[in-house]
Amino acid sequence: MQQKQTYNGPAMNVLMAEALELFLEKGMPADRVIGELFKRHRIKLETRRADVAGMFTLLVRFWRPLSTAVQFSDHRSNAQVLQLLKAASLWKRLYAGKPAESDDAALLDRLNKYMRVRKLRESVADWMDEQGVKELGEARWEDMLKALNRSATVYLRTNTLSTTSEKLQQQLAAEGIETTAENDLPGALRLNRYQNVFGTKAYEMGWFEVQDLSSQRVGVFVQAEPGMRVADVCAGNGGKTLQLAALLGNKGKLVAFDVSAAKLDTLRKRVARAGADTVEAKHIADGKQIKRQEPAFDRVLLDVPCSGTGVLRRNPDIRWNLHPDDLSRLLHTQQQLLENGSKLLKTGGKLIYATCSIWPSEGEEQIRAFLSKNPRWILEDEYRTDPVQENSDGFYMARLFFSGE
Repeated sequence: MQQKQTYNGPAMNVLMAEALELFLEKGMPADRVIGELFKRHRIKLETRRADVAGMFTLLVRFWRPLSTAVQFSDHRSNAQVLQLLKAASLWKRLYAGKPAESDDAALLDRLNKYMRVRKLRESVADWMDEQGVKELGEARWEDMLKALNRSATVYLRTNTLSTTSEKLQQQLAAEGIETTAENDLPGALRLNRYQNVFGTKAYEMGWFEVQDLSSQRVGVFVQAEPGMRVADVCAGNGGKTLQLAALLGNKGKLVAFDVSAAKLDTLRKRVARAGADTVEAKHIADGKQIKRQEPAFDRVLLDVPCSGTGVLRRNPDIRWNLHPDDLSRLLHTQQQLLENGSKLLKTGGKLIYATCSIWPSEGEEQIRAFLSKNPRWILEDEYRTDPVQENSDGFYMARLFFSGE
């Protein structure tokens, strides 16, 4: 009989105090904080990992009402951290519409009051709440916030350069990880529960990448086919680059551009593990360098820098790092990338513009503005994923055809 594993590490309040130090003082992104805790304390027990990740994500996501309710000011104070955790447990029930009881009547009363104010209940800054209403309207914004405050499901994308989704499922099952196939998106698998997949043999062999459904839909939307020349202009760490390489079947040419040399270094390592032989990583100093490249590509993907409002489920700290001035700067950058990236296409090629934003100003409005100034381009198709109706992030994508006439 297999012996049941137990957890013997630090208590939750100790872990959360350490997490808050990394997050608030060191400025570490929330997802890296969780990974750092697991590494420091060698937390391998899956149930404990899930509890720790869930609690810290809850704190970050609902930081505004929770920190306000307990007047939180010092992560070094054990009493304050314990009070914060008490508030979090109460808030989790209240937000789910369940009754909550507490020996701290004043705390419970404050939390109940916050539930009646949208910007506190959904935990967003005043400016973001105002922007959301402006972009989407009151009712749609409220529905969207609720959807983006749900816990994110983890999806995998099968690396078809190495295996099939059926073989991947079998291998993961043999390693104790159960998945469900997403039938409307070939190669996409959903984790049935929170588990660490990065320590698996399947991951080591390069059989899959962690990638949300919405992101995977962007790759399919590109319509990349074997033998094509494809450019991924804002490649970053290479998530969509790897998907495009798989869609090309290692036949053709895929150039991954980015202004970050560090991200391209990460991309090269991922490319090697995935066996994506068609990829060339190319560092550029700025977006202006793009338009000086030869216009010889069949497809150009512009997965542009954006507010990230569509991925708040999995990156809840975006809401605290984004400011009004950032949005103005991002809109300008998106316009420039559209103009510069369009210069890479040969006649008959297609430009794919994508953002992980739920706001039309970063999606539909950018495309309409570009088309009004560039009559040789035709909007072939556009699509929005809907976090309210679908279990996925919020993405916008548009595919433009270059007539050359």
